[in-house]
Amino acid sequence: ARPPGQIAGALEGLLQACKPKVDWKRFLKNFIGTSGTVDISTTRSRFNKYGGTPRVTLMPKGECIVAQDTSGSVPDEELSQFWGAVEEISKRLNVDTYVMQVDYDVHSFERFKQAPKSKGYKVKGRGGTRMPAIFDYLNEHPEIKAKTVVVCTDGWTDFPTPKQVKGRTVLWVITSKDMVEK
Repeated sequence: ARPPGQIAGALEGLLQACKPKVDWKRFLKNFIGTSGTVDISTTRSRFNKYGGTPRVTLMPKGECIVAQDTSGSVPDEELSQFWGAVEEISKRLNVDTYVMQVDYDVHSFERFKQAPKSKGYKVKGRGGTRMPAIFDYLNEHPEIKAKTVVVCTDGWTDFPTPKQVKGRTVLWVITSKDMVEK
C-alpha cells in the first residue's frame, strides 16, 4: 500500500471535464435531497378521463461543496471525472455549488462556474494527500454555511474524525478499486 504524501503541492494544470461513469444526477439528487431542504412543486400535467393527476416534484435546494482530491496520486482521467461530477451537480440540481481543491492543504474554494469546453478547468495542488484539511478549512471559516459535502478522492488519505466533520453530511466518492476492496 502506498502512504499518502505529506507536503502540499504548488502545481497547476488544465483539464477538460469528462462525462462521469456514475449516474450522478439520480444518485446525488437523492443524496442532496435527503441532506437538506427541498422545494415541493405540484403540477397538473397528466390528464385522463378523471381529470388532472397532481404530480409532486422534490428538488433539493441550498449549498453543496464538492471537495476534489488534487493530490499527485490522482490520475488526470479521474480528475476529469471529478469535474464532470461538479458540472452535473451544478447543472442538474437546484443547489449553489462550491468547489474546493485540496491535496495536503486547501488550494482553492470558490463558487463553481462552468468553463468553456475549449478552456478546461485549472487544477491546483498535486502534492501529498490529507482530506481532514477540508474540514479544518470549513471549521476555520464559519461563514461557510453549507452542510452537504461531496468528497471525490482516490482514497489514499487519512480520514477526518467525527469531531472535525461537525454534523455535516458527507458523501465519499472513492475511485480506487484497491481502497474499496479493503
